[in-house]
Amino acid sequence: ICPDCLKASLSVSAAGGTLEKISYNYPPPNAKNYPECVPEQIRQDYSEAVLIVDLSPKASATLSRRCLQGIIRDFWEITPQFWDSHIELKREVRLKDSSKANLWQEIKAVEQLGGVPAPIIAAFKQLKDIGNIGAHPEMDVGVIVDVEPGEAETLVKLIELIIRQTYIQRNSDQELLKQVEDIALKKAKQRGDHK
Repeated sequence: ICPDCLKASLSVSAAGGTLEKISYNYPPPNAKNYPECVPEQIRQDYSEAVLIVDLSPKASATLSRRCLQGIIRDFWEITPQFWDSHIELKREVRLKDSSKANLWQEIKAVEQLGGVPAPIIAAFKQLKDIGNIGAHPEMDVGVIVDVEPGEAETLVKLIELIIRQTYIQRNSDQELLKQVEDIALKKAKQRGDHK
């Protein structure tokens, strides 16, 4: 049991007979244990993407894509209400139904909002394209495009970067601002006591 989050971790190993050695760990040893400021669904998708990065790189890439879409919808609040209040952008990305925006349209919305560096937006688009290999297979089944384990691992690292630059940074900023506010209140009380 983790003393910080009080969640259980599991490690199973087996050896003997015809079995050399297998092991299973949950959460995956390479997965970061993010605080609750990161929404649970995003934490789950991220952990699963890490867990299967070697077992099924294509599925891991698809989960990384899903993480990105979850972050965009939650952190930047790209929801149907967003689209209903940004009619010009909705028209520009040819979105007919506000509740059916696709990831490309949502990335365009984040880009339009500004504040996200161009290389990060480009990485969003690239992750979308790579993750599409698992989410939307080619119509021609003779064309097989696979995702390699190292590539899937890189996508997981991109998700970690995005989580750090969004939820973790916002949480850290909020904690700092709260500390400054507490100091100011304490000093105001001290000044009041001496008057």
